[in-house]
Amino acid sequence: MAKQAKNNRNVAPFLLILALSIGLSCLVSGTSQYAGSASETGLRRVILFSLDSCNPEYFSAGYLPHLNEFIVSRGFKFKVANTILSSETQAGHTTMLTGAFPNSTGMFGNGLFFEDTGVDTGLVLDPAYRWVPTIFESLHVTNPGVTTAFVSGKWRLGPLLAEDADIVLTSPRSKIPIPRDYEALVGTPVTYMDGDLMDAWVFNALLQVIKKDDPNFVFVNLAQIDWVHHGTGAFNANMDRCLREVDALFASFFEEMRFMGKLDSTLFVFTADHGHDTIRDTFHINEFLEANNITAAMHVEGESAYLWLENIGQKATLLSLLNADPKVAFAIGREDYALYNLDAPRNRTGDVFISCNEGVLIANLPHMNPTMTGSHGGISARDVPMGWVGPACGITRIGYDYEHAVPHIADIVPTIYHLANWTVPATIDGSDLTSLITGPAT
Repeated sequence: MAKQAKNNRNVAPFLLILALSIGLSCLVSGTSQYAGSASETGLRRVILFSLDSCNPEYFSAGYLPHLNEFIVSRGFKFKVANTILSSETQAGHTTMLTGAFPNSTGMFGNGLFFEDTGVDTGLVLDPAYRWVPTIFESLHVTNPGVTTAFVSGKWRLGPLLAEDADIVLTSPRSKIPIPRDYEALVGTPVTYMDGDLMDAWVFNALLQVIKKDDPNFVFVNLAQIDWVHHGTGAFNANMDRCLREVDALFASFFEEMRFMGKLDSTLFVFTADHGHDTIRDTFHINEFLEANNITAAMHVEGESAYLWLENIGQKATLLSLLNADPKVAFAIGREDYALYNLDAPRNRTGDVFISCNEGVLIANLPHMNPTMTGSHGGISARDVPMGWVGPACGITRIGYDYEHAVPHIADIVPTIYHLANWTVPATIDGSDLTSLITGPAT
């Protein structure tokens, strides 16, 4: 704890200086009327923001006022959107950046279990596990003139998803080196937790990318909300402070984009890979199976799990027992997997899928107790925010909270392809939201 406190004290001055440098760049260069370069016309670039672990209610005046005002005054905000199950970082971002559901991507959580080898991979980093290409890979084939960038605070995303991005700026732990011509511009990344980066560094890196190379598509992951959630669980002063910092960074970024004349020529998309819950209870799955004389291999993803039964004849009994347990939201067999796009080979998704109720963590070790105060993975963390802003694309303000449709994060990539007039690859599962987000203002 003393070492962590020392690290936090060392990081704080850097964050203050970096945040001020981003925010003050506008004030030094121009006036309050944004007297910068002439505004560009037409769509020039797309920026997709993933606020890791962000709940839908955070896209509001009470939590992220600057971001919320930017969306509702200039574009379109859905009341809620859905992510995948299991609601985890690796699988969620894979769907977000491919436009394909888990049964197409082959990604069903942060990790995977392979029954034939007995290997349980807790964190997938190898892109070979993916069955479909990302938008970076597809654009190189279908639209070779389009340039791309990947800017991520989450270190683990780069190895899995940044392949074929023209510019990659992320944590040193990803083993992806910062391009030499960016080293002096972005500085040495300041890491925390297991290697993730501060949002202030990510915003600065994003601005440097736009100023230097101005790619046509940029993916940006902001990781701070996630690690604060994991550490604190319930909404408290730490999360309130985190959201205010993120909101201030967005405000400075939007002003800088306006000053550069690039605000109206950019399509902005804002979403999350999953939501988050406060952990209050534990479902001891091994004890449950042992008490009911059922043997199974398993792969646990926070609040959800996949089971491979030794005796498939026990499946009906197991499902009945699980669905009667007050800690379980639902349990389904393979015959119902298509309801949640989990219908893939048994080797990857097993015989039974379990999602616990909100705040219930699945423990797969004897006498295991929760080590995190916040987590996700289950159906209760499936809701995420989604907002679209892009005057050059015909996006108009339709309402503060659109309640008549619940989009999926798989819909983001096909909609971007349509609005940018890029050739859509055949691997897309999601729907095009253009008819919703470009409708008449009300």
